[in-house]
Formats: sequence, C-alpha cells, structure tokens
Amino acid sequence: MNTKRLIVMLIALVALSATASATVIICQPPYCEAPTNVLFNLSGNGGYGSYGNTRTFINEGLTLTVTSFGLTGNSATTFQTAATGQWSGGLGVSDQIEGFSASSYKHTVDNNGYYNFVLFQFDKPVDPLSLSLTQFNGDSDVSYWTGNLTGSLIGQTLAGLPGLGLGSMYTNTAGGSRTFSLTSPTVNALLVAAKIGNNNDYFKIEDICVDYIRTPPPPPGEIPEPSTYATMGGALLGIGVFIARRRKQQA
Repeated sequence: MNTKRLIVMLIALVALSATASATVIICQPPYCEAPTNVLFNLSGNGGYGSYGNTRTFINEGLTLTVTSFGLTGNSATTFQTAATGQWSGGLGVSDQIEGFSASSYKHTVDNNGYYNFVLFQFDKPVDPLSLSLTQFNGDSDVSYWTGNLTGSLIGQTLAGLPGLGLGSMYTNTAGGSRTFSLTSPTVNALLVAAKIGNNNDYFKIEDICVDYIRTPPPPPGEIPEPSTYATMGGALLGIGVFIARRRKQQA
C-alpha cells in the first residue's frame, strides 16, 4: 500500500470517529423540569415593618420581593413608600398618614381615606394565577395591575402606571376571606390595591400562587464519548508513527 493511500485512510478514520460521536443532551434543572405552580405563603409574625421595607420569599428557585405604597404624596395623588407588615392573616400596609395604628384593620390593605398598594416583583417571568385574602372589617374588593415593571412607583400617579409597564386595571369584587383567580399574561410584577373608588375594603394578602415559566431548554450539546477520544487519538498516533518511519527509511 503506498504512503499517500495509507495517510488518506488514517485521516478518514479520524473523521469517521468524530462524526460517530454520541450526542449527549446537556440537561440541568430547571431545564429538565416541567413548569409548576408555585405557592408563596405570606403570613407570619414579622410585625409592622418600616416605611420602604422589603419582604422576600423564596420557593422552587423563584424569588418574590414585596414592597408597599400609599397614594399619600402630593395631596394624596402620588405614590409614597409605606410599611409592609406581616401577620398571621397575611401581608398588610401601614401608610405614612395612618401610621402604625394598634387597630387591626388600620394595618390592612385598605382604601379608607387613602389607597394602599402591595407590589409583588419576581426575579423570573411568571403567570400570576391567584390571590388569597383575609378580610378585616368592611369588604374585600380588589383592584390590580400586572406587567413588566421598568421603574419606580415613587412620585408616580395612577395614570402613570402604564408608562412603567403595568397594564390596565382589573377589578375583583366579592365579600369575605377568599381566593380568586388573576387575569394576566407572563409578567414580572403584580400591583394589588383595595378597590379604587371604594372606601370600605380592608384585607390582608395571605398567599399568592403563580405558574413559574421556566426558560426553554438550550439545544442539545454534542459531546464525544470517551471511546471516541480513544479512537481519534489512536488514529492520530498511527499517522505520526507512520510518517516518522517513512522519514527514517528515506534517510
């Protein structure tokens, strides 16, 4: 067999080893897991909190950050930081006008005099499914907005919410402690308030359920198996030995 033909055969063997490598699918959580509903239980004994405080909850690899606001700035027309309280009945709000009252319904999410808001922000896209409320006094009607928030609420008006990425206002009206479904596309934020236009709604938010929208899996990665490396290495070694011998014979 002449030299050129043998070299061509060895090179072909190397190429065949490379193309015959097995495909190994790189699959790591959360890519290998089906989307799942994630329930955040928000009740506890964290107390009143402080103006501008943050409550953080983590479940199933998803981080939820909660802050509160009152429509109490600039003659009660703009958003101002409030305190997010945590109680056995869920999360409530103490705005900067009502303060930290000992009356239970005063640290709820309410609309008696001034509107209270609770902002839920997620570190990954979610589909909000439902809220559970604990009613205190009066009624438990709700207004809410969903969207991909792009800025701060502080100093904004209700009319400015769409400009921050929060869409149209939805309303859910009913009485008593209850769980109700949310209407929303995939978003990173949910803003909840005692119903705008009312003045007798008082509730705490006990839990929130979302559908965790995981990132689609990456394309499969092709990784040669160890046996493939051995075959390729052997072929390359054979080429090297053959060339060395030919040079020695020619010398």
